[in-house]
Amino acid sequence: MSVAIDIQDQKLWNAYKTFSDDEGKGGELDDLFDNEDDEDADGAADADNEDDDDGPAAPSPSDDDEDEDDDTASADEDEEGDDEPKLPGKKPGSSDEEPEDGEDEKASVEKDDEAQDTAEGDPDGQGGTEDLGEMDVPDFDQLLAEKISEDALSAGMDADYIIYTRDFDVIAPLAIDNSEKAVKDGRWNDKWVTELEDETRGMTGVMQKDIQRMMAARSQVIRVPGYKSGRLHSAGLHRVLAGDDRVFRRMHENKSNDVVVSLLNDNSGSMWGIKMKTAMTASYALSSTLERVGIKHEVLGFTTAYSNAAQKEADIEATRTGIEFSRVMPIYMPIFKGFDERITPEIKQRFAAAPHMGYQNANVDGESVEYALARILKRPEKRKVLIVLSDGQPAADGDMGQQIAHLKRTIATAARMGVETVGIGILSDAVRHFYPKHFVLNQVNQLPGLVMQELKRILTA
Repeated sequence: MSVAIDIQDQKLWNAYKTFSDDEGKGGELDDLFDNEDDEDADGAADADNEDDDDGPAAPSPSDDDEDEDDDTASADEDEEGDDEPKLPGKKPGSSDEEPEDGEDEKASVEKDDEAQDTAEGDPDGQGGTEDLGEMDVPDFDQLLAEKISEDALSAGMDADYIIYTRDFDVIAPLAIDNSEKAVKDGRWNDKWVTELEDETRGMTGVMQKDIQRMMAARSQVIRVPGYKSGRLHSAGLHRVLAGDDRVFRRMHENKSNDVVVSLLNDNSGSMWGIKMKTAMTASYALSSTLERVGIKHEVLGFTTAYSNAAQKEADIEATRTGIEFSRVMPIYMPIFKGFDERITPEIKQRFAAAPHMGYQNANVDGESVEYALARILKRPEKRKVLIVLSDGQPAADGDMGQQIAHLKRTIATAARMGVETVGIGILSDAVRHFYPKHFVLNQVNQLPGLVMQELKRILTA
């Protein structure tokens, strides 16, 4: 099994973009190792070319010199003729003892066998009559995995954050079971959606009006003259005398909604109960408001899933390499609403069901934020905002100290890449340790005032 090393955030996010395109089918590791090797190879090739171009060409020996060398060599051979004669195919100084009977014949047979084996086992598939299925051919995938593992090990000894594997990570829409059996078992109730809408209906309208006012203040309205239709432009009536009927003007509005937002919810076990309900209700209220004003956005969750196979493989790899992995368990990120999805009845069910589902486990904040960043960075909108709702710090199997440091580095890197991050503490102020822009939400009804203040700063900047 391969070991993915987090060497540079930018390289990782390139892999994350590939991963998010596949919606959780697994990231590619090639970019993590090939780039540096290619650069080294290119540098070596350039150096060789420079040596060839700059250095003087070696003079080729003339025909006279070659003849003179041949004469000298012949003379030397004549003088040494009394020494031990050189037998054809025999190295100087080798024993001249006669081989025992049968040795020549045995050696010839062995050479023939080797030649036949080589022809039959040609890796290019040329020659040979034996069935390849009978040959002991090494597993290419296994060799490749071992090679990647060795390369990762050598790089990982000094790495700050070491991931065992992303092969088991999943980013996918939250699956809802609202069947009769689920209703009977208490895993689904239609009233959850009704309660969600009732709790958010009042605040959604207030936030919508506030955002619309802010966006209108940022919008630029320009009246452009020179049209053949529109509103009459009195200052352009003089054109009529010249036979020009372009005496109208039109209004052009440059809207300030060139913004995209990602809402990322902590779905770990510590959020179970009132915290989870508060976070998902707040996310639904924000999502509904953003949809009404035409701002593209998505809503994600993040936690971990338990994988016995991943745990066993990580334990074996850790014993073999001596590496303490920063993160072992798979990341699970449910999608409550995608960027291009509307809030349909199915989407509402995802928000409503989340607080009642038992998928919550641990939380790897740094990598989860990176996954969300990889998705939002692909968006064409100019302004990009990531809002994280959480109640604490990273807490998952692995090196927790490295997980905390990694989250801080990720937030700093996001700022350098032009993504504005905001931390909303759900009944906790732990977000202040990680997010420069943050506030605490103790009750859902605080959302309009707190969020509007931050959104106003972002949208009017």
